Amino acid sequence: MPEWLHGTLYIGVLAGRNLPKHKNLSIRHAVPTTFDSCLGGMEKIACASRPSKAYCTVNVGPTRRARTDVLGHSSNPEWEEQFEILVADEAEELSFTVKDDNWIGAPHLGRIVVPIEGVVSGQRTEGWFDLVGPTVTHKNGKPIKAQGSIYLTIQYKSISQDPLWNSGVLGSSRGKEDDVPDGAVPHVYFPMRKGCRVTMYNDAHQEAGHNSKVRLPNGVHWEPESCWDNIYDAISDARVLCYVVGWSIYDKIKLKRDPNMTMEDAPFLTLGDLLVKKAREGVRVCMLVWDDKSSLNSNIMGGSGMMATHDEDTRKFFANTGVHCKICKRNGSNDDSFLQRFTTGNMFTHHQKSVILDAGGLQGGPQVDQQHLGKMSPRGPGRKRAQQWTKNKLEELRRRSPGPDKNSPAHHAKPGPNANMGDQMQKRRLVCFIGGLDMCDGRYDTPRHSLFHTLATVHTEDFHQACITGADIKKGGPRQPWHDIHCKLEGPVAWDVYHNFIQRWKGQAREYRQKQLLDLEKPKHNGRLYVPDIARGVKTEDIEDPRSQVGDPQKFEETWNVQIFRSIDSSSAAGLPHTQAALKMGLSAQKGKIVDFSIQARAGCLVLLAAECHYLHAQVLV
Repeated sequence: MPEWLHGTLYIGVLAGRNLPKHKNLSIRHAVPTTFDSCLGGMEKIACASRPSKAYCTVNVGPTRRARTDVLGHSSNPEWEEQFEILVADEAEELSFTVKDDNWIGAPHLGRIVVPIEGVVSGQRTEGWFDLVGPTVTHKNGKPIKAQGSIYLTIQYKSISQDPLWNSGVLGSSRGKEDDVPDGAVPHVYFPMRKGCRVTMYNDAHQEAGHNSKVRLPNGVHWEPESCWDNIYDAISDARVLCYVVGWSIYDKIKLKRDPNMTMEDAPFLTLGDLLVKKAREGVRVCMLVWDDKSSLNSNIMGGSGMMATHDEDTRKFFANTGVHCKICKRNGSNDDSFLQRFTTGNMFTHHQKSVILDAGGLQGGPQVDQQHLGKMSPRGPGRKRAQQWTKNKLEELRRRSPGPDKNSPAHHAKPGPNANMGDQMQKRRLVCFIGGLDMCDGRYDTPRHSLFHTLATVHTEDFHQACITGADIKKGGPRQPWHDIHCKLEGPVAWDVYHNFIQRWKGQAREYRQKQLLDLEKPKHNGRLYVPDIARGVKTEDIEDPRSQVGDPQKFEETWNVQIFRSIDSSSAAGLPHTQAALKMGLSAQKGKIVDFSIQARAGCLVLLAAECHYLHAQVLV
């Protein structure tokens, strides 16, 4: 009889014993008998048995909830894996199925069924369980015993026994370490970071004069900023790096526009031209863009592909420009079947959208003329002129700026290896933009969501309509409105977004990884971070320590606690820890892959903590 499970299942799949061997199919009977004598030796190989590449799946009722790693050929595998499964299910049984990983298919080696009545009591069950046949039973109703057994631990904890249940987010730190902020989701890859700053964006642009101010509880009116304007300005100000990730990135889009001009007449660079300009100034620009396999450069498919992401246009535009643009598909695991790898690579994508770059400037005084400096070539004869110009400009700033107080400790401090620049240059810090907005056509919109009146101005070269067949800008529209949210992150959490990009670049742009990434995390002798030579004549530059906060949480009212969540696996992100270390970080080992399920963990944790309401906003919920 079904029982209602609401809480956490603690499952351990530790080891297998005497698992059956796998027998390859014989090819002898598929060939003419005249060749029979020549195949004697080959048949022995074809029919030889081998230890299975076993893995185990865990089902709650009919739904698979966990899966172990695939180990090498062994009749006695040692998985040593633990799972914490949040459940809100009505089920009759728990089932454990042992399978043999093959290139095509996964034959069942045996199955274990545990009635739910023995689980809901909360008693811990541990020991060796004999495998039974996958589906067949004797006529008397008893299951046919299969070869082998597996060692399991099973325990259920009801939600009513959890001290955090119904406590609300502000009470969620009870029983945890003192330095864990309220609302933090435990046991995930990225911890919650203190001392951060968050700028929220509603749609890609905010119209000047539009009454969109929000009254805060303290009586202050908060006025939202324009997302794409801020991204444009941040890229323009970048001096060290600019890393971009997107589902779709279109080089011909203008992030910044003038509402009184047509898009092409507005005095702003397109996204493609802006990134190329920064690359020629010496900024390291790297891009990861999804590879839509249907966007073939052919007359049959029309070139644009089913999703019209412009990935081929983007790749061709940035070729040989200094911008390192990698068009990458979603990778499948080597342990996946051929069909699984084909489906993953052609139908699925990571929907990450982020821009990671450095920000900062001079501490007071006149700014370095970046526009003039940008005209200098990063290589060739112009490079030395750029370096000399920068050196002269910094010398001029030092002469014009007042020196430190003779009584201050700074006056008597010994200069470090980078003291000349450190006195006048503010430390560069990492800033990132993440959210739901792709930098492509059809995304530029405001909270007004006008369908017609912007067609002659900011949307002249950016008409997008995927809902109404036959709609066209020449026919007067209407354009398709687009609403989404985005944010800018500053402080320690920006380094988590940077770390995610590094993992993905090394995992999906393998041919680039040694020569195109800047090593910001190589420590110098003074504990600061090192940045390789840059074309502006600055050989080293101070970057804020990843632990540096944007302000004192006790004094700075706008300091945020921020935690990053994602859905990704080791097929697309290099450097994820292996099985034992992964378990401690909330990661899961599944069929040869390490999987980060932190988005799912966050949803489950917040539902657990909710005391009065839960609001979930998602494009896709499976």
